[in-house]
Amino acid sequence: MTEKVATIKLIDGSEHETVFERDITDPKSFIESNILNNRLIRVINPKNSESFDEEYIVSKNIIAFRISES
Repeated sequence: MTEKVATIKLIDGSEHETVFERDITDPKSFIESNILNNRLIRVINPKNSESFDEEYIVSKNIIAFRISES
C-alpha cells in the first residue's frame, strides 16, 4: 500500500512529517486531531505537492501542509 506523507511547516520555518495510510478528506480535522499545536493558525492544503492553495483556519500561526506519496 502506498503511504502518504504530510509535511507540516510551522511559521518558524521548521518542518515536521507524519505518515498515514489513508486519504485526507478534511485537512483541518486531520491537523486538529493529529498535530494539535498552539502555534498553528492556517493549514494550506495543496491539490498537489508543488503548490499551496487551499486554506483552513486551525489555531494561531501560518503553516504549510503538503501531502506527498512515499
